Amino acid sequence: MTTILSIAVPSLSLVPKSLSPKSSFRWAALCLFLLLSTSLSAQDEPDFLKQLNDSAATMGITDLQRPGKYLPFSGNELINLRRLEAATRKANAKGIFYSASNLGMIYLKKGDPAKSSVYFKKAADAARSANNNNHLTTSLIESAIAQIQLKNYTEALQLLREASPLAETQKLPKVIGLVQALSAQCYNKLHDSNSAAEYYKRASKSYLSANEKDAAALCLNNLGEMLLKLNDSKKAQENFLAALDLFNQGKNTKLKAVVLRNMGLVQFKKGLFENAIDFFNKSFAYDRQLLVKKLLKDSYMQLFTLYSFNNDFAKADIYHDKYRSLKDSLTKVEGIHPKLSVSDLDEKQQIIDMLQKQNQEQSNLMNQTQLELSQVISKTDIEIQAKDRAIEEQEIALEALNRLKAEQERDLAKKEVQLERQTGFRNLLLALTLAAVLLAALLYNRYKIKRKSNTQLEQSNKELADTLLKLKSAQNQLVQTEKMASLGQLTAGIAHEIQNPLNFVNNFSETAIELIEEMKNTEDPAEKAELERDIVQLLSKINHHGKRADDIVKNMLLHSRSGDSKKEPVDINKLCAEIAGLAYHGARVKMPSLNCKLTTNYAEHIPELMLNRQEVGRVLLNIISNGFYAMNKKKQASNDPNYQPELLVTTSIKNDFVEIIVKDNGTGVPKSVLAKIFEPFFTTKPAGEGTGLGLSLSFDIINKGHGGQLTADSKEGEYTLFSILLPLKA
Repeated sequence: MTTILSIAVPSLSLVPKSLSPKSSFRWAALCLFLLLSTSLSAQDEPDFLKQLNDSAATMGITDLQRPGKYLPFSGNELINLRRLEAATRKANAKGIFYSASNLGMIYLKKGDPAKSSVYFKKAADAARSANNNNHLTTSLIESAIAQIQLKNYTEALQLLREASPLAETQKLPKVIGLVQALSAQCYNKLHDSNSAAEYYKRASKSYLSANEKDAAALCLNNLGEMLLKLNDSKKAQENFLAALDLFNQGKNTKLKAVVLRNMGLVQFKKGLFENAIDFFNKSFAYDRQLLVKKLLKDSYMQLFTLYSFNNDFAKADIYHDKYRSLKDSLTKVEGIHPKLSVSDLDEKQQIIDMLQKQNQEQSNLMNQTQLELSQVISKTDIEIQAKDRAIEEQEIALEALNRLKAEQERDLAKKEVQLERQTGFRNLLLALTLAAVLLAALLYNRYKIKRKSNTQLEQSNKELADTLLKLKSAQNQLVQTEKMASLGQLTAGIAHEIQNPLNFVNNFSETAIELIEEMKNTEDPAEKAELERDIVQLLSKINHHGKRADDIVKNMLLHSRSGDSKKEPVDINKLCAEIAGLAYHGARVKMPSLNCKLTTNYAEHIPELMLNRQEVGRVLLNIISNGFYAMNKKKQASNDPNYQPELLVTTSIKNDFVEIIVKDNGTGVPKSVLAKIFEPFFTTKPAGEGTGLGLSLSFDIINKGHGGQLTADSKEGEYTLFSILLPLKA
């Protein structure tokens, strides 16, 4: 059945009478064209909701764009107004819906959501009167979008609740997803985070059922941003990862950049600034956002501060250079584009509020002073007007009695009023002058205080800079002292360990020379054969002890070699055995009275780890040497004859890590001290015996250099245990 949509056609009375015949013909042709084109469009009536379903997955949720034109001149305001007038006059519900809906979209695109909501309401009323659920669903969604732009989120939710069952009845998944996404946005604005999260999840599922992966990912990203603002970083990260997985299946690089940026923000909030930089760089590779560059700048600054505090000045200098370079580039960009984006303003709002708080208090104080002054002025004016009114009434009464006398009195009264006004004006001027003087005094006092504060701040900065230089110098001296102490220990160990096999070599060689001389002087074959066997035995012992000395020298050189910072495959069991033996020999030289039992238990089938051999060796040597030191102290202070010092070194596989445990039964560490042992320059040893850098450097090597974990546990008077976790995969 074909339906002809009635439309208002300009009547002949509307044709200007002053038109020429040619102009009149054009006007009539235009009217005829409108009539014919409207009839033809109405014959092929469009399915509005279906077209909405086809376009509902646009990435801007509230930026509803209609596909195509529903009627000729659908974007023309004047023509649609005339159509609406004609349809209303003829009670044509379908015509009212078309024209009112077109007008609503026109005003929505013009940025006038208040006016557009009026026409969307007319369209919805027309759809209800015609019992057309298809048209009603469209109008309700459009009305909700207008209300969202007006920030009337409660009204928008009511419209969306009415539209939701209608969309589900017609089984249009994209429209259902749009309704749910808009509902989630409204709940988020109303601070109902639980409902917002639920509707974002529903919208994502609806879009996925329609194979709209980008729209589903956008909903998950919006949910993640909401959770991030609520400080739920874990769930926010889960939603960002799910969104990124969906975006990776498409080609929308801008939205992928947004998700990567948000994942970087999660790492930034956790204090994992290097991970944050990695995400920010990936985001910037997809979309060169100015905000991402600013986030990178802030991350570099955080890392510079962190490494400076941890005395890792090499890395601190690297990130300081990156920060300065990026800051300079941002300064140039902002000089060309000085305006901040919306997200920039949001993230800097708290700082702006704090900076403006004091100015606001001063402004409130000035406003209060002006208000009081205004009240004084108003009171004066009221009094003057009251007096004027009394004088005028008196003049009227006197004029009735005696015109001449009234004129004289009136002149006198005018002079008095003039004098009074002059006095009031003078008083007002004095009050204003006094207020201005007080204000100037307050401003000058404020200026002096601020200037004094700036001077003190500059002095403090200078003192801090001097202190930093002194700390750097002291640190370099302490590091050098630690190196020299370690060098002395190594030298003593080398001398002692090499001397022992060399003594054997010298003694056996002298004995061998004597036996050779004796063999030359004997003629007895049996005795000569026995001497030959003794000589061979002595030479084998000389060779054995020579190789022993050679192994000691190689191990010492291997440990003391500076090398580079590159990592290489290392057999951790072999490294532990070498370092334990090296530390044991060094302890015996330094502490001859220490008779310690060294127990080792190395797990089998541990794969080679990618490590810096020298750095990890230094860590093990430092921890094991500390254990020998603690056991020697306990033995010297203990009266227990049954005390047996014992050092245990074990290796094992724990989840994705290799765990190295070094445990001694020495003096132990008090609980109050245990929390500080990894801090720089903190030591439990007496002055001159330790610098407080060994465990601090060991902590940095394991935790930062190798992505592992170094922890300590102790019970005072019983034991101290160090645990080193190194990742199986670098």
